[in-house]
Amino acid sequence: MSIAGLMGCGKSSTVTGPPAAVSQWSRSSSGLPSGGSCSAVTASGSTLLAGSYGVFRSTDGGLTWTEATTQPTNRSIYSLTASGSTLLAGTGAGVFHSTDGGRNWTAATTQPTNPLIYALTASGTTLLAGTSGAGVFRSTDGGRNWTAATIQPTNPHITSLTASSTTLLAGTNGAGVFRSIDGGVTWTAATTQPTSLYIGSLTASGTTLLAGTGGAGVFRSTDGGLTWTAATTQPTDPNISSLTASGTTLLAGTAAGVFRSTDGGFTWTAATMQPTNLEVFSLTAGGTTLLAATYGGVFRSTDGGLNWTAATTQPTNHEIRSLFAGGTTLLAGIATGVFRSTDGGLTWTAATTQPTYPYVYSLTASGTTQLAGTSGAGVFRSTDDGLTWTAATIQPTNLYIMSLTASSSTLLAGTDGAGVFRSIDDGLTWTAATTQPTDLHITSLVVSGTTLLAGTGAAGVFRSTDGGLTWTAATTQPTNSFVLSLAASGTTLLAGTYGGVFRSTDDGLNWTAATTQPANRFISCLAASGTTFLAGTDGAGVFRSTDGGLTWTADIPQPTDRHIGSLAASGTALLAGTSSAGIWRYPL
Repeated sequence: MSIAGLMGCGKSSTVTGPPAAVSQWSRSSSGLPSGGSCSAVTASGSTLLAGSYGVFRSTDGGLTWTEATTQPTNRSIYSLTASGSTLLAGTGAGVFHSTDGGRNWTAATTQPTNPLIYALTASGTTLLAGTSGAGVFRSTDGGRNWTAATIQPTNPHITSLTASSTTLLAGTNGAGVFRSIDGGVTWTAATTQPTSLYIGSLTASGTTLLAGTGGAGVFRSTDGGLTWTAATTQPTDPNISSLTASGTTLLAGTAAGVFRSTDGGFTWTAATMQPTNLEVFSLTAGGTTLLAATYGGVFRSTDGGLNWTAATTQPTNHEIRSLFAGGTTLLAGIATGVFRSTDGGLTWTAATTQPTYPYVYSLTASGTTQLAGTSGAGVFRSTDDGLTWTAATIQPTNLYIMSLTASSSTLLAGTDGAGVFRSIDDGLTWTAATTQPTDLHITSLVVSGTTLLAGTGAAGVFRSTDGGLTWTAATTQPTNSFVLSLAASGTTLLAGTYGGVFRSTDDGLNWTAATTQPANRFISCLAASGTTFLAGTDGAGVFRSTDGGLTWTADIPQPTDRHIGSLAASGTALLAGTSSAGIWRYPL
């Protein structure tokens, strides 16, 4: 997975804190588009399944989709697979199974010990589930009961699984590929690994195995996964999120669309007509129909992946990647562009003129100018309260804008690979910082007085005291160096990482872990509301702290989708953007 796929919010707002026990979170997505992001697809005979905000079914080759009758109790669907007449869904609350073509879903009786199921596969009557932190689990009774593998991969964060005859493969988040030849009971590492050890996807095509990596492209193995070599000609985007095989045609999904190979994975070329939303999360083949799950819904191909068209009736959900509260107008960035609210987040309408590439990762404002950072088209500006958007004249050299913030008349943009860029003319033109952070993947930005802070994907927190021209590393870093989010309130700074919340009270020089952490330590976003901090997690919902981030308690009740990708605070409400259930509102 690229850093782009992990982003939350990068700027906080400060308002009066919420009352103690009167308000609660409620869905507030009126006006958002009816179609939304899709995270997983699979095929079972003539029935196709898509994971969105719940499970959706298609029986007409993916043209139209209808919602399952009885959904998994957790509707965040990360993975899907089929084993005969049994269908499995991996959610944020464990494994669910269906025996009636995906119409009705029931929870497994004995679940994996970690409920985040990022990968599923089947090998004969043995089913495998890959968890986010507890390794691989097995089921031999149709997915009803799950037990842990005896010898696990050394990295328990399982991102992908596949089966090739009696050989099973597991991809991990940082330790490469692992193999099992005893039905998933024991796992050993590949002898020669891909050069990138983040394995986002795996598939098998006859005796050829493919591994999609984060940052190094596609790798091949012809000896049962023991050794791996890189493809000769790679997809233009080396972050491979999905792989599948359809006959002799192999497909790879990336943030730059779909790529095809007809020579066993040696060389890859881009599809002729791509999905209109290029970020492809999942691919599957159902007969001669190929499906791609994207941020913009389901796309179909009936010519071997050369040309892709959108499904007529899409699954319904809304992934909210960015939120900004400034003045009386609130902004939300989703896969189809910018949406506005002028009634405190109750209802939303689309901007009249959208950014040319509408996937909006980040939002901020400076005076009367609003800025939107897109996934692939750079920075866009609005001077009419977000109604119309035009591209910056001179863009950052990297057009993936992961974070934005404003410090007086200086604007900052954090890119996914080219570092920090500055603008001093209201976002019209952008120039690179003179001295960059050592890691150029800038995941988050925040302002604290005259100090600017940047969170990076691998090197922790960096500071600037000269308006973002030069950056130096914090003296004592968070122990987890992947900083997903930053927030500031008064003299207290917070950093959200894969490993929880960290605090600084000396202008970001030194960072220490919170005393009591949120139950889920993947902190995707942070915001400040007066003296109250909010933390959005990837699976456990919203947490709050009233003691400067030292201790955290969960909000009750939570949004139905507990994967919180963005947070913002306005004068009348707190807003939470979810992965698959739209925007939620907490009135103040």
